[in-house]
Amino acid sequence: FVPALATLEGRTRLQASARLDLERGTAALPAALKLTDIALTHGKTKAALSGGALAIAFSDALTARSDPDQRMTFERLQLGSIILEKGDVRYQVEAPHSVLVEGCSFRWAGGRIGTQAFRVNPSVEDYTVEMYCDRVELPKALEQLGMTRASGGGTANGRIPVRWAGGKLTFDNGFLYSTPGEKGVLRIEGTEILTAGVPPGTPQYGQLDLASEALKDFGYEWAKVTMNTAGDELVVALQLDGKPEKPLPFVYDREFGGFARVSASSPGSVFQGIRLDVNFRLPLDQLLQYRQLLELINNGG
Repeated sequence: FVPALATLEGRTRLQASARLDLERGTAALPAALKLTDIALTHGKTKAALSGGALAIAFSDALTARSDPDQRMTFERLQLGSIILEKGDVRYQVEAPHSVLVEGCSFRWAGGRIGTQAFRVNPSVEDYTVEMYCDRVELPKALEQLGMTRASGGGTANGRIPVRWAGGKLTFDNGFLYSTPGEKGVLRIEGTEILTAGVPPGTPQYGQLDLASEALKDFGYEWAKVTMNTAGDELVVALQLDGKPEKPLPFVYDREFGGFARVSASSPGSVFQGIRLDVNFRLPLDQLLQYRQLLELINNGG
């Protein structure tokens, strides 16, 4: 009995067929396997798969090479805070040690992401797969990337290279750009984390405090999000050019050398145009829960 498997639950329907063909003077074994209604949940990691299906067919299973364009699909897959929907993976088993993934497509954050072809080989321990993002909703994307209370409107496009090497998942200069010519509004709650650890009364604190307030309701002309990994953290850099939707409770203080927060009774300041550059650091494993999933797959730990 493996304790970690106690919280893994699942179900599926299985169909399989095979026949021995001797018509051409040599043995051949046409075979097919279908799994439908796949559902898996793992309570420890809160990972869940629903509406899954897998089909694989062999013109001759004795060659261990499947037909091309086999499919694995699912309705919804959740890994930590990341949610993928309408997944479609096309593949071919080329040999017992090699699987050609012909392409993947998913719905993510209201838009679409896809990949080009790549191979999976058990002897290879270093992979980089580029995910191409098309018209994802920026607030939803930020929410799934760890800014848990993001809302608003606006879409973005870009590329997210994901690398798997040495048992670790990393992101290398992934980016999302707002759709050209399309303005948006971004509202992020819980932005007080920007000033955490920064001494109050310093110009740096004042800048971050202003950015924190502006992000609560910010109308942008353009936006850019970059994603990189530093150690075990995902660093999300958010750049916005636009203006706050409301006056901010800040005024410029010459002695202070920057903007300082004022009381609620003050009218504050109306900003006609500012650029915000803020970084969020988020534990990558907490975001995806991938390490616990690996332990489950490898040894049930």
